[in-house]
Amino acid sequence: MRHVKSNILKRIRGKVNLILARIVAERIHGPEFPDQGFIELAYRLILDRRPDPVGLPFYIGKISEGAMSRRDFVAGLVGSDEFSDIHDLLPIHAFFTDVIAAGSPEKFAPFVKTPPLEAVQLNRLASASPWLDSDWRQFAEDLQVVPLTVQSMHRKAFEWVQAIYGLNVLGKIRDDVTALGVGTGHECIVYWLAKKLRRVVATDLFAGEWTFKGSREGDPSVLNHPEKYQPFPYPKERLTFWPMDGRALALKNGSFDVVFSLSSLEHFGDKKSAALAMQEMARVLKPGGIAVIATEYILNQTEHAEFFNERDLLEHVVKSTEMKLIQNISFDVPRILLERPLDSSSEIYKTPHMSLKAGEVVWTSIILFFEKAESVTV
Repeated sequence: MRHVKSNILKRIRGKVNLILARIVAERIHGPEFPDQGFIELAYRLILDRRPDPVGLPFYIGKISEGAMSRRDFVAGLVGSDEFSDIHDLLPIHAFFTDVIAAGSPEKFAPFVKTPPLEAVQLNRLASASPWLDSDWRQFAEDLQVVPLTVQSMHRKAFEWVQAIYGLNVLGKIRDDVTALGVGTGHECIVYWLAKKLRRVVATDLFAGEWTFKGSREGDPSVLNHPEKYQPFPYPKERLTFWPMDGRALALKNGSFDVVFSLSSLEHFGDKKSAALAMQEMARVLKPGGIAVIATEYILNQTEHAEFFNERDLLEHVVKSTEMKLIQNISFDVPRILLERPLDSSSEIYKTPHMSLKAGEVVWTSIILFFEKAESVTV
């Protein structure tokens, strides 16, 4: 058992070191991120805490004097016992066993296309099982920014990979396909799609709290300098960023082969606004096109102003347009997602990150693929 644990930790450290070294050491630089700011951010990202009063000046001195590089500093945090303790909190085997149903597929059956897709389950809650699927992992590897170890899995990474994996299954990863992202900011998926499709338009408000919150997905500087956030080289002529409200898309009917929105629907203000955004996405989608929607799903069926329990998902997402689900939804999740969610206020940077809790609300991600009929009224 000790040997297995040691190997797991080595894999975690290796992957996280590469990812954090790239994000923190290479992308955060310049006068707006001096050594102290860098160190404080690295502690928050890696150890989920502030640096201690003794450690902070020590590392500031080491880095400023050139005795330690930022990359080596990050590697030291990732290789620490404290980091290991954080990642040993949840038993990994529990993410693959004791599966329970967190919803009722029969309620959604009337809104599934005929015939439904049967080859692979795309409409589902966030799950650990794709990390063991070799085909799925190939897309994760190609996306480059997704941790590949089970210990480091994250529901946001699940959304990104499941979206492109599913589009490939549905035959939409082609160089004659056009795609619209709604509420995407500068997420990595828009750059990946730009490498594969004819044209990608990424829309967001590019204003408000997301210009400085989280990963600054709404930073308006991307409008003029998209290369600032590119995770890898891409054909610049294929990707355009436009400021636009998802509830009122300034686009013609039937303009795109694919429309996608990942973990943005819940941020449009309320459930009615989310339904309006769904209707707008259906409107600009071509007949026969695919819409990919990921959002927050409440596992314990409590109420939330923005997140969706089973009733809300049916009423405000699935029934909001005449688009059809490409297949019914798998609501199967391991019990640990309900019983051991991470605290959204204090454990946001811990992994495995597959479910969260705020007050009485426990949620995870759900991803749905819809198809617009060849002739439909929206």
